[in-house]
Amino acid sequence: MEDHHPIDDKIKAALTGFESDPPEHSWQGIQTRMTRDQVADDHRAFFAGLQLAVSGRVRLILTIAASLTVLVLSVVWVFYNSGRSVTGSAWAGEDRLERGTACLIRVVDAALPYDSVEVYKTVAINEKGQYHFPDVERGRYWLRVVPEAGSIHAKTHDTSWFDQRVPGDGPRLIEVDDEDVVLNIVLKRK
Repeated sequence: MEDHHPIDDKIKAALTGFESDPPEHSWQGIQTRMTRDQVADDHRAFFAGLQLAVSGRVRLILTIAASLTVLVLSVVWVFYNSGRSVTGSAWAGEDRLERGTACLIRVVDAALPYDSVEVYKTVAINEKGQYHFPDVERGRYWLRVVPEAGSIHAKTHDTSWFDQRVPGDGPRLIEVDDEDVVLNIVLKRK
């Protein structure tokens, strides 16, 4: 049994005279509305969470799709625009040119006279007479080979253009498109 404390009587006396408790049925109506609102809030929270989850998944799928699209386009661009190579050998008569310089000159003009040209790349010719221009962009070029100054071939052969038939001939255009280009050049005698 609980001990009865005098303070409880004082609190009861102080609180008497106020409004009486509402009837039991009113509490049931309030409780039903609270439960209904709570259920509606629960449903709204569920659908909002589902919407966030779906939109999160959709965002993830869209992000992955965009990333894959960029990757595929990048790969296609790299393979399409990857440079071709221009390679070949330089000859001084019957002998391979032992040392020299090969110069690839880009022709910018579309028609004769070709007055807008620029040196595109210059590479050394190795002791076997071979040269290699890697990663050459599509376009039109001239190829010029210069024997190394002081070499035996420099004394007997002139600087020459690709497919130059006689010393006074001009350069022949080289088209670099989809495939590697192999060009052998023969230096003209002095």
